Amino acid sequence: MPNMPVSDRRRQFIEATVKVVGEEGVAKATTRRIAEVADAPAAGMHYAFENKEHLFRAVLEHQLGSGLAIASEVVKPGMGLRAGAEAITRRYANWVRQDPQLQLASYDLILWAIRTPASEHLAARSCRSWVGSTSQLLSETVVPTDPEVNLDDLAALICAAIDGHTLQWQTLGDNSFQPRIEMLVQVIDAWLVAQVDE
Repeated sequence: MPNMPVSDRRRQFIEATVKVVGEEGVAKATTRRIAEVADAPAAGMHYAFENKEHLFRAVLEHQLGSGLAIASEVVKPGMGLRAGAEAITRRYANWVRQDPQLQLASYDLILWAIRTPASEHLAARSCRSWVGSTSQLLSETVVPTDPEVNLDDLAALICAAIDGHTLQWQTLGDNSFQPRIEMLVQVIDAWLVAQVDE
């Protein structure tokens, strides 16, 4: 096995896992198949990860980190909650369209985790991380004139809606994704306006 920093080896196996799971599903994501796609010895996986569950967790963490990094680019302190929610929603939507294989791999891993008692904590952890991190991004946009709303609930709505629209788009392959994202943005905006009037 060529001498390679562990961080590079980890990235190599994460990328290979995304490809295998995204194209073939979790059932086909054997150590041997992942190593084959990574063009690395199977023993290298155990050099980088304690076991396959740790590798799957790293894939989900990679997806989370990638999405949050892209969304954070549009978050400006003091931009206001309405503008922040709109910007984050649109950015998440653009991101999932740019890397559909990563989204499919993540969905498949989460479904696998839900059905695997020893690993179901991975699904819950991923969901909580997405909601919590999105809530944190939203909090950075808040100004004193914004309505007092539960940011975790708003974050959960955004994440759930993006997930649902992404699955519909990947299933139907039609051109309705972007118009429906714009509808989602309008719904969120109208809800936030209504909170001001209460």
